[in-house]
Amino acid sequence: MAITDRRIMAGHPDDDGFAATFDAQVVWRMRWACAVAGAFSLGFAVLDTYWLPPDVHAPVLRWRLGVLLPALLLGVALTFVPVLRRHLQWLGGSVVLVSGLALVTMIWTAHRAGVDYPYEGISLFLLLNYFLCGLRFGVATLTGTLIALAFVLAELQVGRHWAQMLQSVMFVLASNLAGIVGSYISER
Repeated sequence: MAITDRRIMAGHPDDDGFAATFDAQVVWRMRWACAVAGAFSLGFAVLDTYWLPPDVHAPVLRWRLGVLLPALLLGVALTFVPVLRRHLQWLGGSVVLVSGLALVTMIWTAHRAGVDYPYEGISLFLLLNYFLCGLRFGVATLTGTLIALAFVLAELQVGRHWAQMLQSVMFVLASNLAGIVGSYISER
C-alpha cells in the first residue's frame, strides 16, 4: 500500500487481485441494487395503469414484466452461484444492459404512440448502472453508453417535436456523462 497525494493505493485496478477483492466487496451491492430496481419496476407498473392508455399499457407492461423485471431478478439469483462470481462484472453489466434496453423500448413504445412517457427513468437507470450496482468503470461506461445511445436512436426514430426530443436527449446524455466522470473518479 502506498499513500501518494492524499490517496491510498491498494493495487492497480487492472490487477487480478484488485478485481477479485473489488467483486467480493460489491456482490451485495449488485444484489440489493437489482432487487431494489425490481421493486421500483413493480411500483412503476402500478403507476403505468393510471397514466398510460390501455393500448400502450399492454406492450409496456409486457416489456416491464417480461424482460426488465426477470433480468433484474435473474441477476440477483446468479450472484449466488459461486462459479459465476468470477465473471461478476460482466454478469452485472449484462443484466443492466438488458434491463436498460427494455426500459428504452418501453419509452420508445409510448412515445411512438404519442404518449408523453417520462424519459427520466433512463437517467435513474444510469444512476443504478454507474453508482449503485457495483460495476467498475469500464463495464459501467460500456453499458451506460449503449443504453444512452439506444435512447437517442429511439428518440430520433420516433420523430417527436424537435424541442421535446432535444431536451430529453440532452438530459440523458448529460446524465450519462456525469455517470462516466463519477465512476472514473470513484474507481481511481
